[in-house]
Amino acid sequence: VFVMPWYEGVPLDEILTAQGLEQYAPHMDEIVLQCAKQLWRLHEKRSNGKKMIHGDIASSQFIVNLKGNQVTVQLVDLGNAILIPEGQNSIQACKRGTPNFAAPEIVKNGEFSQSSDCYAFGCILESFPQIPSSRAFAELADQLMHDNPLKRPSMKEVVERLEHMIRLHAKSNEQEAEICSKFNNLSI
Repeated sequence: VFVMPWYEGVPLDEILTAQGLEQYAPHMDEIVLQCAKQLWRLHEKRSNGKKMIHGDIASSQFIVNLKGNQVTVQLVDLGNAILIPEGQNSIQACKRGTPNFAAPEIVKNGEFSQSSDCYAFGCILESFPQIPSSRAFAELADQLMHDNPLKRPSMKEVVERLEHMIRLHAKSNEQEAEICSKFNNLSI
């Protein structure tokens, strides 16, 4: 018997609708970063030397809980998780993943890897409002959805790049607020 814990919250796919965006908009940068960190943590886990992949990444697999200004995200549905034997980077399986999130190599020959999880995460990024920096964010999503699995960034790289984008976004917001404050204090 496989038992999974219950996580309170809302699936990410529901948040990314017009109604969900309004309530969660101020927290989108934190939500996307926590989603990336959850997948990165899964990829970093090892079981007897084997790499772990989710195998069915989709926006519905992330549960977001907002309490006050505190956001937490949990990656769920590890029932499709796959262990890749030591020394291998991918494994063929009979599963197919979620339509619209499955990497080309899964669709063509059922080949799963951490890179195929990354592809699915790129599909999720495409559905986010363009935060924290639209151009860099869109480029990251495009790189994650590259047809060649070897050219996709790892989740560790994704987390590092998102953290950098969010820092730049926060800094530009601070600078904008400072300029507005100076402008408002001018006497005409």
